Amino acid sequence: MGSKQLLVINDVQQLMGSGKLGMYLSAPDNIPILVKEKGGNYDDLALGPMPGGQGTLIGGDGYMFNKHDTPAQIRAGLKWLDSMFLTPGSGFLGDYARAKKSNAPVGLPEPRLFTGAADAKDQQVKKANANVPVQNYQAFLDGNQSLQMKIEPPDAQQIYSVLDGTVSAVLTKKDANIDQLLKDASGKIDGILARG
Repeated sequence: MGSKQLLVINDVQQLMGSGKLGMYLSAPDNIPILVKEKGGNYDDLALGPMPGGQGTLIGGDGYMFNKHDTPAQIRAGLKWLDSMFLTPGSGFLGDYARAKKSNAPVGLPEPRLFTGAADAKDQQVKKANANVPVQNYQAFLDGNQSLQMKIEPPDAQQIYSVLDGTVSAVLTKKDANIDQLLKDASGKIDGILARG
């Protein structure tokens, strides 16, 4: 891990993009950042599966409607979302030809949102327009097949903030009392969970 600890995401992205770091944990959406902002090259970057193979957190987007919207406005908004995000080969996510023409990366691993014929069409259009080395992501895709996808639990951010201090102490203090740090963290986390 090197001698410098407690790096933030921008630090590791800069190191990775400049070829000074060999590996870090992230999601596929980091790859364009490494190339467009940090000097990396798509050909030099690859993804592997989550170490340990037990599971991974999944994300998502939320969309809201104004509480004063009419039922017709809400229906129109839902139709727009459907068209933009759930229409293979078109819309926002699936218009791979437009993305390729705009020099946006096509072929990065993404969650498989569709099944059946819709999935087949989406994969076909994506493959036909791919402009990144998709073979560099095959291990990631293969590994995800066996991972249990998990939604971030309630209070997770508060728990992470407790664990950040614990992990930081372990990484930066040679005489860290790991058992005591874990005991202290456990007590704080139990308190968070009891309030939740």
